[in-house]
Amino acid sequence: MSTATDFRCRRRQALTIVMLFLIADLLVPDAIPHYQLEDNNPVLYPILQISNNSTADSQIYSQNPNSNYGTDDSGQIGSDQNGESKMVISFPLFTNSSFFSYPEVSSAEVELVCSTEVQGDQKTQLYVSALSNSFSESNVTWLNRTGTSLWTSPGASGAADHGDWEPPSVETMNATFSLNVTALVQHAVSNGDTSINLLIESIGAAYSCSTREELNPFDRPKILISYMTVSYTHLRAHETLRYRVLR
Repeated sequence: MSTATDFRCRRRQALTIVMLFLIADLLVPDAIPHYQLEDNNPVLYPILQISNNSTADSQIYSQNPNSNYGTDDSGQIGSDQNGESKMVISFPLFTNSSFFSYPEVSSAEVELVCSTEVQGDQKTQLYVSALSNSFSESNVTWLNRTGTSLWTSPGASGAADHGDWEPPSVETMNATFSLNVTALVQHAVSNGDTSINLLIESIGAAYSCSTREELNPFDRPKILISYMTVSYTHLRAHETLRYRVLR
């Protein structure tokens, strides 16, 4: 075999090998359709929990629409023979977040220590919603949100005063009530809020719940938040690898 013929044969072999590699590269993504790295190889982070006491809370009462109860050690939630009472309450969220990480909330609940003097049926349904604006603990009333601002509707009942109600918590006796506020906290954190202001009202028996002025620190309102701290660096690396697999 001549040198020229041998060269042409080797060149054809090399081109054939290159073509096989190119075809294989095109076929691999089709061989593993819709492969999702995060589903089969999840990046796991430890579950953490914080517990924060309320920083402001007060009863607001329709019978005394101009009265402030911000210094009382308890607040009533529900209706009696004289009128309706609700509670407004504020909690801090995350204050130690950094530029390199953010909290991913998995659950959140508010705990209130409550009791009732109702004889007979003590069942009540408690509803919680996020207030649209903050309130002043020393000035909030049935009519006023702060010393200079009114609620859009008395009792913070206007559509502009608060958001949607969460599903109710049903209680039937004196106890520590747990109100699920997971969705509300997740929304607040996604907006970058460092605190959350809540409105609580009920249907059924009226209960008196401890406020932050309660002498026993274990009975004061608190919020419990379970979360994961996800690193932005890890997210970027994870998304880059996911892109390379899916492309």
